[in-house]
Amino acid sequence: MILEQLDLFRSTENRINSIEKELSLNLKKKVKIIVTRNRSHLITVRKNGNHAVLLRVQEIFVQAPQEIWDAIGKFMLSPSTESRRLIREFIAKHKAVVNLRQFDKRLEYKLRGEYYHLDVIFKAINKEYFNDEVNCRITWGKSYKKKRKRSISFGNYESFSNLIKVNPALDQPQVPDYFISYIVFHEMLHARFENTQSLHHGRRLHHNAEFYRLEKSFKDYSKAIEWEKRNIRLFIK
Repeated sequence: MILEQLDLFRSTENRINSIEKELSLNLKKKVKIIVTRNRSHLITVRKNGNHAVLLRVQEIFVQAPQEIWDAIGKFMLSPSTESRRLIREFIAKHKAVVNLRQFDKRLEYKLRGEYYHLDVIFKAINKEYFNDEVNCRITWGKSYKKKRKRSISFGNYESFSNLIKVNPALDQPQVPDYFISYIVFHEMLHARFENTQSLHHGRRLHHNAEFYRLEKSFKDYSKAIEWEKRNIRLFIK
């Protein structure tokens, strides 16, 4: 039994080493792969300067076919609709392995806050601005007792889990409904256009000029930005 486990470990290690070399060659940067058992973040990419990339992948990817690793390599180099589709389809087929179904069930308990219900906000914005075309999940993020000293993220969209997380610090009576709606709208823009190209520039719709133009279509945009400037000290020291 122990010998079988050692053989499996060596096989996995050799495969990861081989993939690291191939990705490093294709990206022209040193790639380090860390295999995790994380159930919510299945793939994360972090650039360490201009010469190294840290790739964290859930263990289901260790034995993934070459087609999937090629898609991951393309995603790291320049995300495309096709690479995202292949990776998401692979994840969907292995949901049971990482127990994502259990994670999905827990989300419903994170929609209702003490003051705000995210599902109500999401559906209203989806209908008014996106013609009900945004198909993703939304949840309150983790709550931290200590305030962040220098900066704060009010929300973020995770492309592979197709999930919007909203900072629970916004779930308080001092925060006006138009501000939390603006945060949700902002992240829904990311979700809606994650797999599309900018019509004018041929680039991904991230925080570029086109993104800001669309963001300003939110009816309370100016009021929300002004409120944030005046009240940022509610959230950071």
